[in-house]
Amino acid sequence: MDIFRKAKAVRFKSHLDKYLVADDDQENTRQSRNGSSKKSRWLVELVEGSNHLIKLKSCHGKYLLASDIAFLLGMTGNKVTQTSPENTNDLRIEWEPIRDGFQVKLKAFGGRYLRANGGTPPWRNSVTHDSPHTASTHNWILWNVETVDIPENEMLTDYLSMVSSFSSVSDELSGLDMGSPVMSTRSSFSSSPKIAKVCGGKEIIGEESDVGEGEGEGGEGIWESGDVEIAGVGEDEEEEEKSTNSDMEEEEKVEGGSDL
Repeated sequence: MDIFRKAKAVRFKSHLDKYLVADDDQENTRQSRNGSSKKSRWLVELVEGSNHLIKLKSCHGKYLLASDIAFLLGMTGNKVTQTSPENTNDLRIEWEPIRDGFQVKLKAFGGRYLRANGGTPPWRNSVTHDSPHTASTHNWILWNVETVDIPENEMLTDYLSMVSSFSSVSDELSGLDMGSPVMSTRSSFSSSPKIAKVCGGKEIIGEESDVGEGEGEGGEGIWESGDVEIAGVGEDEEEEEKSTNSDMEEEEKVEGGSDL
């Protein structure tokens, strides 16, 4: 089919309006409503020497395979999995797209079709390869095909992002002096240096200019003013604390009014 000869990558949408996705375990496949994820994207490779067979590679670099393993014992459907690129000569990773109206059937080696299952677990969201046994299940093997544009510099962008992340962590670790109670490090969100001191068993972070030179009782650092926050306390915890305090104030007002 022309769409597979021209497209670099495609998405497959089932009769349940769910997409064929590659699981993070890099082994299984399933259906998901999230079509924007890379896991729903399949790279198209043409089979050499054939004008009607294709291979589909997941975002994990593995091929879609029509396995010989039964999905459930006693049932006809077999599992559809991901397999490593070393098995490029395995006929089970070759699929024949067959047009059916405005949709496509993917025929696996052996004559079975890629099938999107529904119903109760374990069938829900599962993907198998099987043959439709009744007219009511015929649309289970039909898929809508959506082409996906992949920027040529996407791989380079992902690589640079990974390197930048490791570099940022390395810079922060190199700025730590583990032998001193005062540790200087650079924040990922500000160009100004931050100072961390242990005060009363808690780590406190603030601007270097906000730290007093004297020491309080028990060796605690004296902090004069500035932007100070206690490490480990996030915005969610602060909002929760404010909400709790507000609820307590409302209860006190109600109790005070009832006494009057």
